[in-house]
Amino acid sequence: MAVNVPHKRRWRYTDDHGTNYQVSAESDLVSQGNQGGSAADGTELPLPHGFKMRRVYVSNGTITRSVPVYALDAAFWTGTNNTILLNLASVQTTFTQTKNSISERPNRRRVTNHTA
Repeated sequence: MAVNVPHKRRWRYTDDHGTNYQVSAESDLVSQGNQGGSAADGTELPLPHGFKMRRVYVSNGTITRSVPVYALDAAFWTGTNNTILLNLASVQTTFTQTKNSISERPNRRRVTNHTA
């Protein structure tokens, strides 16, 4: 049985403050245009360790998944388009955005100073 392996590409994620980061994205998903962002050009910073990108939940009525949203002007974030094709058991299946989303979160790990 053949397994569909997602092809990755370098992609630009813009945080809520306008800082651009380079992330890895699935080509089949970002080519649909709903998640925003654009191809990375190599000038972006690496995504900070522990940073959680903004995401939206999508569902086909039975299964719910989350997908990243790479820019605030993305169709998923603004509500101008709410469907995406995802692989489900090697079949392209339409998923529709639910009303739930996850805002981005910086690393919440606490840093403390230790003195001797």
